[in-house]
Amino acid sequence: DVRPENGASSIVQKASEQKNNIEDRVALIEGQLTRLRFDDEKPNNLTRLGSELNRSQEEPLELTQLPESTYSLLITESMFTKAYTFGIVTALLSMTCLAMTLIYSFDQGDDSNPWGLPVGVDKRVRGAQFLGVIVGVFMEDEIPQGLELIASGFAHNFSLDDGSTLIYKRVIFSSVLRLVIGYMFLLSLFINVVQNSDVISVFYDILALQFVESLDDVAYALGKRGFFGETIRKSTSIQHSLTAVGDRGLSSIQRVFGLARFAYFLNLVIMIAGLSAITVQSDAGAYGCSTLSVNFPELMWDEAYIVDENGATDRNPRPLMFSFFNGHYKRDGQLVNGYPRYVEMNKNSGEPYSETVPAEFVYCKDDVNSWVFRHPRIRTAPPGFPEKENECNWLMRSEETSEHDLLKVAKEEWMVWTDKITFDFEMDLSCNECWSMGDCNYHGVCSDETRQCECKDQLFFGSRCQYEWPCDSLMARESLGKMMRADSLVDESFLRVYNRPVYVKGGMSGVPTAFLGASAGKNMSDIFFEQESLLENYSLVVWFAGSRWLGALVRPNMKLTDKFSDEYHAFWSDALKFGHIFLVSATNTDGDPGTVPFFTMNNRDIRSQRLKITLDAGDLSSVWYVARQGGGMFGTLEPVMGDRDLGLFLCLRKEQTKLMQEHFNRSEFLDWSPSTSNPADKVKGNYTFLP
Repeated sequence: DVRPENGASSIVQKASEQKNNIEDRVALIEGQLTRLRFDDEKPNNLTRLGSELNRSQEEPLELTQLPESTYSLLITESMFTKAYTFGIVTALLSMTCLAMTLIYSFDQGDDSNPWGLPVGVDKRVRGAQFLGVIVGVFMEDEIPQGLELIASGFAHNFSLDDGSTLIYKRVIFSSVLRLVIGYMFLLSLFINVVQNSDVISVFYDILALQFVESLDDVAYALGKRGFFGETIRKSTSIQHSLTAVGDRGLSSIQRVFGLARFAYFLNLVIMIAGLSAITVQSDAGAYGCSTLSVNFPELMWDEAYIVDENGATDRNPRPLMFSFFNGHYKRDGQLVNGYPRYVEMNKNSGEPYSETVPAEFVYCKDDVNSWVFRHPRIRTAPPGFPEKENECNWLMRSEETSEHDLLKVAKEEWMVWTDKITFDFEMDLSCNECWSMGDCNYHGVCSDETRQCECKDQLFFGSRCQYEWPCDSLMARESLGKMMRADSLVDESFLRVYNRPVYVKGGMSGVPTAFLGASAGKNMSDIFFEQESLLENYSLVVWFAGSRWLGALVRPNMKLTDKFSDEYHAFWSDALKFGHIFLVSATNTDGDPGTVPFFTMNNRDIRSQRLKITLDAGDLSSVWYVARQGGGMFGTLEPVMGDRDLGLFLCLRKEQTKLMQEHFNRSEFLDWSPSTSNPADKVKGNYTFLP
């Protein structure tokens, strides 16, 4: 018993369902074809639109369907609706992310390098940066879409396929928003690309920024799936097309679209030109510190092999004190293996040497791939054995690195050559450039031209104006004997050695312990002064030699300007052969020796001597020895002031010297030099001077 009415109803229902399924599939295929059409035409939108301008301006011109983007919702939806607000929030989210990226990128810089660019990169990284810029510009799609709509808006009025006509302002607003986010993307892309110093990071940043810019597409796709509610799902499920109707009265429509295309490709030209300019400036040293202040560790190599002007190696090696090479090193613009070179500057003026061959920091690729400190005239192997020389003849060497910034490498562990490799010490490097008065310790002004501090005259000195003007004289703390500062013969300054003053006491006779005080006599060996002829007439000179103040006895007719010339260098000027050195200070960086502890050199045992130096002191000839006992190259060092942690000298400035004269009521005080074993006998009463 068949019920035909029920069967017919079932058949009709099934047919209806099949029809709906077919319609859904057709709609889906049409949607896919529409998206493929849009995607295929996207790179050529400007060209297509320009060609269609030849059509009659009276005929409606249908543009491509609006892309599936939240920016389209700003055109199709009315203000203050959920879908419109959804589009605004998505755009603000992209802008916020890009703004945070820009803020962070700019915070990587400082006064000397506002964009935080690397000092230099190798050719592979530079090539990746150029490719990254090109890829990033072509991946960016907001700017071409915005330019397309704005250019069309100059020539036509707009209408939607649903009949809406009052949308011109919506189109312009949506397009401008696209342009803002697009150019924020390009700026973020450019800065992040040029700040990177490795290939992988370049392309990682491009992908990350591209994702941030495409948040509108991601949000639209999620909204279409119903993640943000039914209202937004319906708004994103409807595809609208934009139609240009009527003429806005512009006579040169082709020119408008030409300008739009020109603006699009101009982005690529500007970014490539900017990256090219950065490359040139980077090679010229614009993004790194150009002047470094270097303090080497106080290590000694007993037998350094020296090459003369003709290239021949001296067969008599000499001791090398690394601290003698302390001072300023300046980038000279020359690249070595693609890395900058820093050259040693004059120890007194900070300018390049005119005669002395300077040391240098360069990058060595000979199987070490490291920054090295070397000198063209110092070899690490005896003559005739070039195969035993260190790579690039390095005297100091960093760990293996590809870093272009020497300041960053200085913080790592270095190796020193002392006829063997000494490991694990840090190089003390700092940038010697200023950008504000604070960099000059507020004791001077920073020159905008040279980036060097100009200190207040007669008040402060030093590369950072960090030192008070040096003492006019030094007074021995115990004996009240006084040494005068050697002033310059060409200006109102003072004679400088390593940018420090020189102090002299002339007309001396007898053992110098009488001048220095009783404590010095207790801690000084008389063996050093066993030559009686030395004690008849001499001068005492105190000067700075890189890391210590040295005190030596010299013949009275010696001209200091001859010894401490403009080209003075403690190593090449044989600082240890200047007179008879018997005073050595503690290591320090002070501007004068006013508060520095001093030591006497003892235990120079001839039988255990490691180095013998013959001195030529004019009419006097003597030999002194450097023993490797306790005090290193200076023998055993005994503190002049004993267990008291006091400096040997007191610093006297002009006003203090005048006060001393009035206090003792002795006009001859400035020229007084004790000659008795008890200097206190020369003083009226029992006075103790405390500055």
